[in-house]
Amino acid sequence: MRQSLLELLNPQDERDPGFRKELDRLSLTGLYTASGVGIGGPLLVALLGLAGVAGILEVFTFERLLAAMLLAIVPLAISIIPGARPHIRLLGILTGFLICLESILGLLRTLPDPAQAAQIAATKVTLVMLVAIAAFPLKPLQALAMGLGITTSLVAALAAGRSLEHQGQATIPVVTVLLVALIGTALTTVIYRQRASAHWARRAAEESFEELRQAQARLLVSENALSLGRFAAALSHEMNSPLGALGSAVDTLLSLVEKARQKPPPDGVEELADDVSQAARQSFRRLRDTVDRMKHFSNLDRAEVQVVDLNQLWVDIVALFGSQLEGRADVKLDLKPLPPVKCRPQQLSAVFSNLLRNAAAAIETAGTIKISSDHRGADVVVEVHDDGKGIPAERLSRLFDPAFRVQGSRVGTSWGLFVSRSIISEHGGQLEISSAVGRGTTAKIVLPLPFAGAA
Repeated sequence: MRQSLLELLNPQDERDPGFRKELDRLSLTGLYTASGVGIGGPLLVALLGLAGVAGILEVFTFERLLAAMLLAIVPLAISIIPGARPHIRLLGILTGFLICLESILGLLRTLPDPAQAAQIAATKVTLVMLVAIAAFPLKPLQALAMGLGITTSLVAALAAGRSLEHQGQATIPVVTVLLVALIGTALTTVIYRQRASAHWARRAAEESFEELRQAQARLLVSENALSLGRFAAALSHEMNSPLGALGSAVDTLLSLVEKARQKPPPDGVEELADDVSQAARQSFRRLRDTVDRMKHFSNLDRAEVQVVDLNQLWVDIVALFGSQLEGRADVKLDLKPLPPVKCRPQQLSAVFSNLLRNAAAAIETAGTIKISSDHRGADVVVEVHDDGKGIPAERLSRLFDPAFRVQGSRVGTSWGLFVSRSIISEHGGQLEISSAVGRGTTAKIVLPLPFAGAA
């Protein structure tokens, strides 16, 4: 029991540097608060005395009010000294003790009735203790020491004036101050434990968040690897046709050059050369457009954060992955003019392509995927709707769970949606999915333009 009581009065939570730093910050704030009260209180009393409140300046003389203000100002000046901040709490305790001691001695000298002086001093001591407990993150042992020190000072002051011998009622304020010290210690214990518990809970939450962030980063790398695999397949398919046409055109041109050496050239060679040249130019344009889309999608030639047109991002993604949707889904674009958005294009491209693949996976035979965009007030809204089989309500509520998997339905793995929603959240937006069995599914992305940094 003794050990438990000692640990309760003198907890060891401050061994953690983070908690100690937090208490130092709270102590500095508490010093400003307590000093403000210590300066404002005497000013208020002086104003009341000047306003004609009877007897107040007889009890609290201008000299005593000025001394109390100086005791409140001095700690502020000391706190500016380098290296003083780690000792702010002790400075606050010492200042509070000196204010109480000055009040006790001053009242006993000012008032002829020691009992009345002790009662007024007990009231002021109570106020000082309450301010100290509320403003400073005191340890329970520090609050107890402060309270007992003030009680002892009051007893000593009364004993020096022999007030305890001649007026037994003067002991009542002593008991009051002692009770205030004990109650203040109990309150300090509760407040300190709440602060410590809040710190440890916040630290655990920060560690959990960091672990989640690292897991999310690993998932994003995994999703990007899968996306790059699909991207490579789409790119291969997209470039195969123009490469074949370009190779055939080059072979034909070489053959024509060989034949051009014959005199006269065969009939129809000029027309054939024109056709081959046109085919080569078309193939070159297709290759150039494909490479441009690849750059936009992979963001290889841009900084991480760029001002982009989301509509153009969708056009590039549909063009790159359109070959994978042939014969399965007809993609229709309903893109209204949007203001440029400051974002991470590579991340949004991964989200858009994931939603497009999910929409295609929801269509069993043949269907339509409609991609729409709109500027609504301060938001940019993008929707991806498919007319597939939809998602049952019991599965929809767990759609973003990291461990959720549905084989053969709209979502093969919910890791992609989990990461996608995280990316949209980091951009200050929201990703919502609504669905009904037999009527399809709609994925809705809302990005706030002020947060996203609209140009």
